[in-house]
Amino acid sequence: MPYVTREIRRQVKAPLEELIAYVHAQEPTKQDGTLNYIISELVARSIKPASGWRYNLLHRARAVFTLAGEEFSRRLVAPYEDQAIKNNGDTIAYHAVHSQEEAGNGSENVPGLDKLLR
Repeated sequence: MPYVTREIRRQVKAPLEELIAYVHAQEPTKQDGTLNYIISELVARSIKPASGWRYNLLHRARAVFTLAGEEFSRRLVAPYEDQAIKNNGDTIAYHAVHSQEEAGNGSENVPGLDKLLR
């Protein structure tokens, strides 16, 4: 999570809610591009100094994108995927890191799977 103080959250809540409402009001086919634009502008214009980009600032901006994406994956995507695996069973390609007993999804009936798991 982007760990910021409650005061910062309070201060950015109104403008953030306005941006979220704007994105929600877009046609579904335009929402991804709108989000990409807003995020790119926020990061670039918040970090870029008036004198122009420097190597360290470009990497700082890139880190913001990278770490935000990793946090999103860790907090939202991974738990969703874990639940989907529990509900539907894992894919054969990933069974190499799990035993057949752990998988427990009937994959032991897949021809050749025992060789893949060794």
